[in-house]
Amino acid sequence: MYLNGLSLDEISFRLHYEISTINRYISIFLSVIKNFLEGYSYNDISDMEKISIPLVKSYSKLYEEFRKNPSDIFLELEKNFNLNNITLG
Repeated sequence: MYLNGLSLDEISFRLHYEISTINRYISIFLSVIKNFLEGYSYNDISDMEKISIPLVKSYSKLYEEFRKNPSDIFLELEKNFNLNNITLG
C-alpha cells in the first residue's frame, strides 16, 4: 500500500494499525531487501530479521515487481536507502 503511494495515515485508517507498526513493517521490508541484494539467503535473512522465509520471499518478489514498474515512493526509498547501487546477483 505504501509503495503504491498511500500515506501512512491512510494505511493506518484502512488497516486499523498504529503508524509505528506500519513504520516497523517498512523498516523490515527495507532491511530484507538490502540484505537480499547483498547476497544473503532467504534463510539467513529470516534468521536475521526474525520473520518467516515465506515473508522474506514475498518481500523480495514485491521488490522485483516495483523495480519493473516503480512508483514515486519506491524510487524515493530506493534512493534514500541506496538500494539502486546494489544489483541482484
